[in-house]
Amino acid sequence: MNYLHLLDLIVELYTPPPFSQIYFEKYFYNYIQLFNNRIFKIDYIPVFWTELQISEYNKTQLQDTINQLDTKQSYFTIVQNDDGIHISIPNNVIVFGMGGIGHIPLPLTYENPELFEKYKNNTKHILCSFVGSITHDCIKIMVDELSHKSDIVFLINDVWTHQI
Repeated sequence: MNYLHLLDLIVELYTPPPFSQIYFEKYFYNYIQLFNNRIFKIDYIPVFWTELQISEYNKTQLQDTINQLDTKQSYFTIVQNDDGIHISIPNNVIVFGMGGIGHIPLPLTYENPELFEKYKNNTKHILCSFVGSITHDCIKIMVDELSHKSDIVFLINDVWTHQI
């Protein structure tokens, strides 16, 4: 199946979020273009899920396209959104998901070059930090287990916001 019409739809709808330069989905897509998509034994579905799900998009059109996948083939896709993919995904699609959603978990990433440049040479006193809201049980467990440690910082909001 040719995924170019999916990419056309995504490019049309893409508006970058205020706090990041590029989502991992697009970074990964750009990276594999260097290899002409020939580095995998299963087909990659290049949908920029997070960008679509932040904006208004036609879920029905995307769902219809995904439903046309060959059921005898194996596929994979990547989603950065910590809530996963908001449409139904067939069983023959492996989802690499940041934030623990999907078949294979990946770490949830965040990029802010301006902050990196500002603080990169500062002495570090924090082993790790978490900024966000408790949206999943795994986050609650993490907070319960680690909040007593002095070199780990949590900033938790009741409701998710893009303000950091």
